[in-house]
Amino acid sequence: RLSHAKHNPPPSTEVLEHYMDWRPLPAFNELGVFWWNAQLLHFILAPNRQLRDMVSGAQAAMGWRHPIVGVHVRRGDSCKLKASPG
Repeated sequence: RLSHAKHNPPPSTEVLEHYMDWRPLPAFNELGVFWWNAQLLHFILAPNRQLRDMVSGAQAAMGWRHPIVGVHVRRGDSCKLKASPG
């Protein structure tokens, strides 16, 4: 049987020190943390060339043309509480 501590080590100060790496570089401080993190995520999640080519090929095969309009149809309102009977 494997020990719990082996797979879930407590956070070390070294790991916690890297939290500060998510702050903007000094040249970008005025743009804020939200902007900085958005830029990091945009870079990290960007598709590679192979995926972009696959998506472009699928779009061409489906005959997609621009402009493309997306429509979301909402059916019902699960956010509201149901009215009590009576």
